[in-house]
Amino acid sequence: MMSRIYKIGSSEKNDIVLSHPSIASFHAEVYVDLQGNCFYTDLSTLSGTKLNGIKMYQPALLSPNDQLMLGEGQELDWEMIFFKRVSIHKQPKKVKIDEPLPPLKQQRPPTPKPSPKPVSTEKSVELSSQPFLRKNLDLILIFSGIILLLFVLSIM
Repeated sequence: MMSRIYKIGSSEKNDIVLSHPSIASFHAEVYVDLQGNCFYTDLSTLSGTKLNGIKMYQPALLSPNDQLMLGEGQELDWEMIFFKRVSIHKQPKKVKIDEPLPPLKQQRPPTPKPSPKPVSTEKSVELSSQPFLRKNLDLILIFSGIILLLFVLSIM
């Protein structure tokens, strides 16, 4: 299995096209990794997505039998689409599966892109958000000490 991103929405440019007024042109993306894990991301649509009845605000790793509702109640049978697997919510008593199922391993979802932080009027510097400062803090402290020492010696 290859990793791939599937685009979902009402536009014909998507991999999965859902024709409904509550579905945005580019509504969501599903990333399927090499191990067969599916990560679902709603693309900040107005009508949104619910995962197991809870509105999604960030990417999520899908688990077997998770229910996805896009827009105003448009169910996406993601297991059937991506794995040709029948969800227990729709499963008859006997299910014949022609292909072996890919292994599903629980992994952390990819780190979502950070949302833009509101502009602060304070001029504080957060070391964790400044890679240069975080990596070079020892050098900065040493050079600051040398400059302070030179300043004290020049006053004497």
